[in-house]
Amino acid sequence: MRHTTKITAAILAVLAGQAAAQVEHGAIDVVENDCGNNATSVSVSYLTGTAGWSILADASSRGDYALDFATGDDTNLGVLICGSYDDARPDINLCGGNDPYYATVASARDTTNGWYFLAVSDAPGGQERNWNSSFAFFPLSDGWMAGAAYNSANGGIIDLLVTNPAIPLYNLFNDPGTGNGFIDTATGNFGVRLDGIDMRRDGVLLGCGGKNEDNHVQVHLAPGGVGVLNNHDNGDDADGQEQDPVAFAFIPDGTPGVTMGVFTGTARPLYTQGDFTFEMVGQPTDNGTYRLEIAGEDPSTGTLVVSPTTDFGGTNVDNPVFVIPDANGWTITTRDVTGMGLQDIGSYQTVVHFAFFKTGVDITPGTPDQSYQARMDVAHAARIAVTEYTPDNGFGDMSADREMGSDAITIAGDNLADIGMAFFNARHNAFIDNSLDTSEGLYLVSSSEFIRDNSGTGGISGWTTCSFDNGEMHAHNASLAGGEINSNFAAAFFPTDAGFDVQGDVQVLTDVTWEQAVDGTAGVDGVLIAINWDNNNRIVNAVPNGPSYTLSAFEGAGGAPSLDWDYGCVWFPYSTPDLVAGQIDAGAGTVSGTGNFSVSTGSDQTWGFPVTKITIPGVDSRTDGVLMLCGTDGPFAMSWEAGEDGSFEVAGFDLVNENPGLAGFNFVYVPFEGLAAGEGCVADWNTDGTVNTQDFLAYLNSWTSGDSRADVNGDGLVNTQDFLVYLNLWVAGC
Repeated sequence: MRHTTKITAAILAVLAGQAAAQVEHGAIDVVENDCGNNATSVSVSYLTGTAGWSILADASSRGDYALDFATGDDTNLGVLICGSYDDARPDINLCGGNDPYYATVASARDTTNGWYFLAVSDAPGGQERNWNSSFAFFPLSDGWMAGAAYNSANGGIIDLLVTNPAIPLYNLFNDPGTGNGFIDTATGNFGVRLDGIDMRRDGVLLGCGGKNEDNHVQVHLAPGGVGVLNNHDNGDDADGQEQDPVAFAFIPDGTPGVTMGVFTGTARPLYTQGDFTFEMVGQPTDNGTYRLEIAGEDPSTGTLVVSPTTDFGGTNVDNPVFVIPDANGWTITTRDVTGMGLQDIGSYQTVVHFAFFKTGVDITPGTPDQSYQARMDVAHAARIAVTEYTPDNGFGDMSADREMGSDAITIAGDNLADIGMAFFNARHNAFIDNSLDTSEGLYLVSSSEFIRDNSGTGGISGWTTCSFDNGEMHAHNASLAGGEINSNFAAAFFPTDAGFDVQGDVQVLTDVTWEQAVDGTAGVDGVLIAINWDNNNRIVNAVPNGPSYTLSAFEGAGGAPSLDWDYGCVWFPYSTPDLVAGQIDAGAGTVSGTGNFSVSTGSDQTWGFPVTKITIPGVDSRTDGVLMLCGTDGPFAMSWEAGEDGSFEVAGFDLVNENPGLAGFNFVYVPFEGLAAGEGCVADWNTDGTVNTQDFLAYLNSWTSGDSRADVNGDGLVNTQDFLVYLNLWVAGC
């Protein structure tokens, strides 16, 4: 038996200080001696990790392994997070159930003795199993944003939260919605909100069950960077929430001694810290298997803790994850609880959060630099190169990679013609719900190659229509043959703080045309770029019509007008600083525009059809920026390529006659980083693009009438000071 001595709070503080400055971590090897449930039935030994913890062998039994972290009161002074360190374990002693079997690990507490124990349950059976496990103990005195939440009644509300004092406990009725908080929704889902922290970008959230019961906790990162812990029943092949205790720890970016990451189903990184590789294994023939190798590290130099994830839909809704360490790294698998077979996770869904804790390093919470925040107020663009390996629609059959452009835009998921996008490590919020399309900004996408040739792999070739929906770019073959196509494209993201007027997922249910109002005169004061907002073969046109654009959609297969369609769009005022944009007619004439560019005609260098050439002085189309396009002449799918002379070559594909050539279009040039709406020229009071006497008279009229807009110095008053400020701006010409 383990004997404890009553000690004072001061001594506890000293002991906590001794445990501080080092996350205690490790993994245990469990040998099953027999099918019994007592201390002699198992042999539990140290496998890897630090020296500040010990195994309480006489307090351990089948599926329950007691640990001591030497604080004197572990369950109140720290939080234990654990994970699987085993996979497909044979039932050597024939103790019943499946052979091989699988299990999940929870962090449970012994309230009498104040220690934690690892509680192992069969997945999906629920009975206690013997299983190798890994763990990390976070001393709260170090300031970790970690916690363990408990309820006094089974399935009841959370009424005890052992955590950093800075994290209060809330429920749905008293949650203020801001600041730090652990939010009990009474549904088996628990929110973790850290003020000023975006968990999608600022570190890694780990979670596990907090009770000796057959559950596993899945981690989800919601819009805004709030964490969600989903307590999932091991035997439920669905959402499976249970209102039971959970534990969590957030590992901030910049934490020393920790290599960590968040990955999607096709091994695409979202957040990462450290030098490592994370790759799919055996694709496209194998499923649900990944390989992690860390430069200079292996299972003998530290501890890997993994947490499964969920997006509350799709294939990751019920999957636990498992870890197999070996001499050089770790194999990680994800399995469906029905049958426990290996299962691919949707390419755009997350599969795992992991953290590797290096032995011999004082691991205390880091401070995220959040350097991305200074770059959230301008547009970002990139060119995406798509490679097809096979014509199939499975993992490993194709890949998409940023060829050039802003590192703010990354690929988060890739399968045939469906490319998941991420912005500063966060997936577009529409992957949850299209109503969130503009919660942080909006994507435009455009085809960047005229005719894609996939004949070498047996795939679909041809012209491409590009759409956006659910956080993904979707590409289709623009012809009667139709079908999804792997093809290169350009993407541009316009954050809310960049100041552009954006609309996403606007639904047009029964109309052939739709009016999109703009702030000014369409085609005179700016240009609109609209795209199809759905996963189908369709394009959207935008024709100036006074105070609005007349939008219409056409089917990519045949060019017929659409009656039920969706769109997204961005309005680009010509007053936007440094903007190069305009409307070009089918004869390569400039209808309107702004910025320094010239237009001419030419021939495609490969196929010979006529193209419109846009030349921007100082810009080389082969290396600089992207074009976003929107047709104006009806059923033409617009695309561009980089010309050999550095110009942008633009052509439209006639969806009715299936011929490429000249067509009218709106365009905007988006540099890889830096475009923003700005405040415009204040002196141009009548916004006609010219600063002259008419502007002075217009302002004078506004100022005399006390129009609130005349408060140009922003002090809340319209007075002489505003007049003098405007006069100086007018004299200066802006």
